[in-house]
Amino acid sequence: MFTHARMGEGGSAAAPRYLPAATRTDRSPALAARAAHDGGSVGTLSSARPVGAGFISVEGPAEPGDRLQIGIGRAGARTDAGASAASRSDAGVRAAPPGAGTPDADAGRPVGPGVSAPETTRAGGTATTACAITNTATVHAPDGTPDSRTTIGACETIRFTLGGAVADWRATAGWPGGGRARATFDWAAPETSGTQTITATTPGGGTCSIDMSVVAPRDITVKKTGPVAYAAGSAGAGMTLEMRLQPRNVNFGWLAIREDPRPATGVTGYFSTRAAAGADLSHHPNPDFERVGWNNIVCCDTAATVAGSLTPPPAWADGTFNWVVPTRFRYFDDEWSDGRVFTTTVQRFAIDAAGRVTVGKFGERESRSP
Repeated sequence: MFTHARMGEGGSAAAPRYLPAATRTDRSPALAARAAHDGGSVGTLSSARPVGAGFISVEGPAEPGDRLQIGIGRAGARTDAGASAASRSDAGVRAAPPGAGTPDADAGRPVGPGVSAPETTRAGGTATTACAITNTATVHAPDGTPDSRTTIGACETIRFTLGGAVADWRATAGWPGGGRARATFDWAAPETSGTQTITATTPGGGTCSIDMSVVAPRDITVKKTGPVAYAAGSAGAGMTLEMRLQPRNVNFGWLAIREDPRPATGVTGYFSTRAAAGADLSHHPNPDFERVGWNNIVCCDTAATVAGSLTPPPAWADGTFNWVVPTRFRYFDDEWSDGRVFTTTVQRFAIDAAGRVTVGKFGERESRSP
């Protein structure tokens, strides 16, 4: 028998599609008032690390059925004590700033990285500086790229200031679309890749703008975190994988990912016999989107045959099959969206006449003999 382990749910209560720093639960009263003014009924987002930041696990009993289990792991909460030391440490990733990713305003910084070049107006032939925008990412990039970066992840939140000056703000896309009479403009990028322009207009009529390059996830790389255990004498193999969204010079912590169900392909030998007897070899992943961590990691995906699913009869024999698995992303709390496919991988299964099973995915593999 093949089985599919049901995995749990993540996320939180429904919220607007884009939630910049101004709508977080750690916001100041002034930011809250501005958010309510510009956004109407504004939801809130917990300032805690999102589920998926290095301590998701596959949990819960297997459901009956004739299927193999693979898919992104359960988003049920684990205590930090239950996570591995590597998961807890997030080695090489800078800690989120105070206020869970909302940095202090950086007023009066000179023009440089993260600061737009000042635009000028001319009055009576005299050039005057209009304004210069400073941009600060509210959560660090996992690879340590400075928070002044102008390349950002889909749905990532950015804070814009004019060194303490008040201005009216406008964005070509993302959320919110603008704000009036603000010294600080907190903005979330759209889900789609492209260049978005943020423009500030001062009370005196001066304007300046800055372009932000938004990138969606492009790929997944993995690190094998361990094998799946099976009883001695039984056929089966599996592994757990730490999944890292690429690129890592932006932060994808506002996203969630999900694998698509797919039929088996390339079915041969032993698995053909099982399929002819009624076994369902299709891919049945977790139907829920799983939150990406602030370190661009989802841990862990389990690629495995389920214990007891390859017990004879029929007798073991050479055989293979594959899953061609698309993975999609969306804003983590957008329960109305099916997301966008950004990468596809092939997961491979093989068995030989001695009952040795091999499972491969994302370039990693695990083999085991009974």
